[in-house]
Amino acid sequence: MIVKDAESTLSRCLESVAAEVDEIVIVDTGSTDRTVEIAERFTSGVHHIDWNDNFSEARNFALDQSDGDFHLILDADEYLSSGQGLKASIEALRATHGLFIGKLLRRNAYLHQGAMQFSSSYLSRIIPRSIRYVGAIHEQVDSGDLPAVPLPTFCVEHDGYLETDKSKRNIPILLKVLQDDSSNPYLRFQLGREYRIQGKYDLAENEYLKALSTCNSTLSIFPPLVVDIVYNCLYCHNFHLGYHVLETYAKDLQWYSDFHFVRGLFFMRWILSDIEQMKYFSEIEVAYKHCLLLGEQTLVESVEGTGSYLAAQNLAAFYRATGNHSKADRYNSLASMMRQDRR
Repeated sequence: MIVKDAESTLSRCLESVAAEVDEIVIVDTGSTDRTVEIAERFTSGVHHIDWNDNFSEARNFALDQSDGDFHLILDADEYLSSGQGLKASIEALRATHGLFIGKLLRRNAYLHQGAMQFSSSYLSRIIPRSIRYVGAIHEQVDSGDLPAVPLPTFCVEHDGYLETDKSKRNIPILLKVLQDDSSNPYLRFQLGREYRIQGKYDLAENEYLKALSTCNSTLSIFPPLVVDIVYNCLYCHNFHLGYHVLETYAKDLQWYSDFHFVRGLFFMRWILSDIEQMKYFSEIEVAYKHCLLLGEQTLVESVEGTGSYLAAQNLAAFYRATGNHSKADRYNSLASMMRQDRR
């Protein structure tokens, strides 16, 4: 782990994994609170490094302090919420794959219009001894040709964005890195997200479109990038661009429930702002029904509920608005059942 001023969450993180690992290595990058004191309760392997606006540099320094065959990487605002027998799982996969990159499901909590929502994606968090990170920010595992293998029985919870806005730290670093790597779609995508968090939707749109112009549709960021662009269009009422994006990538993302979910939301908002768009009214029902047919996504980043309870909830609202109260009641009941199942 690398940490800084994490006294509010560090104990929770370390308690969740203490029984699953042989050694805990923590690198502090300049804490001024009780972070180091808390870390030393769990391990003697606490090290220090001067912060240089480079996450990979700090992570690789931490990895250099360990001689473990495999490393589990966590942040202080994360914790292991499900799964036991991590070492046994790694050994079983090692017998099959040799060296590999283990991907863990991370579930992110965040507030959206005052309501708690969750998104999830598989991230590379178990890496062999020889593997290191690249990238000054939003660093990535330099995995080479090693196979990426999911461990679906384990889940990491993340709630760091509920309490802190990291955009003020992240944006200057991203801008600095992009000076030398201006066509990197991943960095442009992340910068667009940071601007959107700050409510700077024009700047976000600019970065998103730059990312899209160089983003191959096979990259893992492509689906959430397209969806993010449409959401951003809703925030700044750029309906013509949003419609163009939805139509352009409908075939590429027909498998992605988040795409159909934002499509339904888009037409709902467009019609409310411009009654002349009533010709698209039926698209709302089609989109949300498609979400339920596809179900929840697991292969790429996805907002929890777009393939289940959120789609059913929006269908209920659609039918209520059209006066079909029996269908509205049915989908409300379905939404409640699906939400309980997810819990």
